[in-house]
Amino acid sequence: MKEDFKSFISAFIKSFKINKIYSLYEITDIWTCRLIENERLLKLYGILYTTIEKNVSLESLAEFKKEILISYQQLVNFISQLFSDASEDNINNFISSVLTLACGLYSSTKLSKLQMEATKLADANYRFADFKEVYMACFYQQLYCLKHSIEIKLE
Repeated sequence: MKEDFKSFISAFIKSFKINKIYSLYEITDIWTCRLIENERLLKLYGILYTTIEKNVSLESLAEFKKEILISYQQLVNFISQLFSDASEDNINNFISSVLTLACGLYSSTKLSKLQMEATKLADANYRFADFKEVYMACFYQQLYCLKHSIEIKLE
């Protein structure tokens, strides 16, 4: 999985040209396309905390986390270049939110034939969501909030 994460981050960063200003939509599209190209990451990230991390040795998990954090920091640094006014906390929250969203949404949109048939039998009006369409809309909202320093503070 660490290679999948590195591959996604590398592909995302390499998708940008120096000295070009990107719209929020373009950033959204680039991130989403690179994520879809790294489908294995979506599959594995969805079970990372519930299965993978609970079934390995402490040493393996610590080493895995060290390596992931290096790649993660590259992503934080790059996003901070795109949004220089964003705080590191906001960037970390953004990344966490959009990755978590991707995993949950991916698993709920990539259904087996059995799941789709059962859903159709249960509710004839159910509309199956398209991962890219829904993810891009939600990602764009998160990116807009990051760009404009919109934070939701719960008291």
